[in-house]
Amino acid sequence: MKQRLLVIAALVVCLPAAAEEICRSISTSWETESGQSLNTRMWTKADEAGCKIVEHLVDGEKIEGVDCNCDLIADGYEDRIPQPVSERQRGRLTDICEGPIAIEEAAPMSKPGDPIIING
Repeated sequence: MKQRLLVIAALVVCLPAAAEEICRSISTSWETESGQSLNTRMWTKADEAGCKIVEHLVDGEKIEGVDCNCDLIADGYEDRIPQPVSERQRGRLTDICEGPIAIEEAAPMSKPGDPIIING
């Protein structure tokens, strides 16, 4: 009986820590030689096609998108946003981009004939 309680207690402590790792992000900031301030954040979660979610702050302007080719820049903004300057920064973001996709808890799917409940 004590062993079961110990296992349950360990799960209670470990599950929240594991849940934090399910969907995490890495962020890095740098400044270009011309003084442009940049920040890139990439998440372990992805869109339907499996492309990782990425967000850039370019001099305070937020640009959100996906990075399907793991060039660390939101697709379609490659001509506007440079890659991070540090090899360490690029490596950490690439690890997230090429790593596993986070699994988020999905909302329960309704079946045909189920009532639709709208909270008002």
